[in-house]
Amino acid sequence: FETIRISGRQLTLRSPHMRRLAAGCKFLNIPLQADLLEQDLQQILTSNDPDGVLKIMLTRGSGGRGYHPPGSAAPLRVLQFFPLPDGMEAVRHQGARVKLCDHPLSNNQSLVPFKHMCRLDQVIASGELSEAFSEGIMSTETGQVIEGTRSNVFMAKGTELYTPSLEAAGVQG
Repeated sequence: FETIRISGRQLTLRSPHMRRLAAGCKFLNIPLQADLLEQDLQQILTSNDPDGVLKIMLTRGSGGRGYHPPGSAAPLRVLQFFPLPDGMEAVRHQGARVKLCDHPLSNNQSLVPFKHMCRLDQVIASGELSEAFSEGIMSTETGQVIEGTRSNVFMAKGTELYTPSLEAAGVQG
């Protein structure tokens, strides 16, 4: 999957998002079907507000029982447009109220480079949040802060920007 900001009917950072999507599809052995995806993208961009958020999900398709995909399965593309979340300007200027989640991130280095829909750790950690928090901070079992339940973590120190290492866990965002 990819989640992409749309600004003025354009995909923000389109090339890096598409490269990561293609790499994930290759890793998971899902045909990308780039021409069909491009048609879907144009439909989304022209039929919605000029600004928002796009979520692209690609699956191997349906069919069969078990984990081994049947040879006849056709990939499924799901594209969703969402308006920009309320309160983003306030968060940008005032910051967000966050909670350090108890549930740790699983350590699977082979999955770190890919955005995939196996996000059970984030689902469980999100269940720890009340309405008072706009995000949960996730760490490894050893306590290393890695990411938010649905966002990346950055720290500004002077003019430098820092982000946690994703060597052992996390989602490259």
